[in-house]
Amino acid sequence: MESEYEKKLDIFVNAISKHMPDVVALQEVMQPIENKSVQNEYLGSIPLKEGNHGLNVVKRLKLSGVNYFLYWLGIKRSYDRFDEGVAILSKKPAKEVDIITLSPFDKYEDWKTRKALGIKINESWFYSVHMGWWNDEKSPFQYEFNELIKSLPQYERIWLMGDFNSVASERDKGYDLALKSGLFDTYSLAVNKDSGITARTEIDGWKSGERDKEIRIDYIFTNYQEEIDSSFTIFNGENEQVVSDHFGIIVTTGREEK
Repeated sequence: MESEYEKKLDIFVNAISKHMPDVVALQEVMQPIENKSVQNEYLGSIPLKEGNHGLNVVKRLKLSGVNYFLYWLGIKRSYDRFDEGVAILSKKPAKEVDIITLSPFDKYEDWKTRKALGIKINESWFYSVHMGWWNDEKSPFQYEFNELIKSLPQYERIWLMGDFNSVASERDKGYDLALKSGLFDTYSLAVNKDSGITARTEIDGWKSGERDKEIRIDYIFTNYQEEIDSSFTIFNGENEQVVSDHFGIIVTTGREEK
């Protein structure tokens, strides 16, 4: 859906090659509906197809001698032309994979269907998450978040990464609910950090003038309180060029997993 997609794909791939994160969580990862399937085994009910953005990324990385494993979960139909899902790239193969349905329904044709994808690397679980809005009557944030929390593996280290559609400065809504559930915001824990802003302009799904021009709605949450070395926004025009209406977050922990 991005204009100048090939150019932005190169920017994204080059940044991954430079920073070499252990795990990358992606949301709104699309593939053309009409394209051919590329493998027999896949997560969920939607085959991985040619032109899948995650597949494009790992293929281009491989040309540079950088190898990542791709885990992509197709979720729904998007813009009448694409299969849309979430994805995780990992330098190590996953020990286990987890799929959590967040919305009250699981319908390919309903664009509000939401799921989380998790993989276990070493002794930690990493989830790619794309949540709905707080006041959505059909699939509100509260319902989706509660489904997520109750379905997570118990007594294990968890990292929740992605677009939570909840503004950090708004009280008694999604961000506060996440903290009250026992999660910690890695941005708040970080010793070194920037402004934390993850979107600067009007973004898809938010009405014009409804939100401030600079907001923080994308997060990396964890269920253990520990010192985080750093948390910086990436692909924001200052730390790598902009490739989407959302910026990214890159966190370093001092652990083997980052």
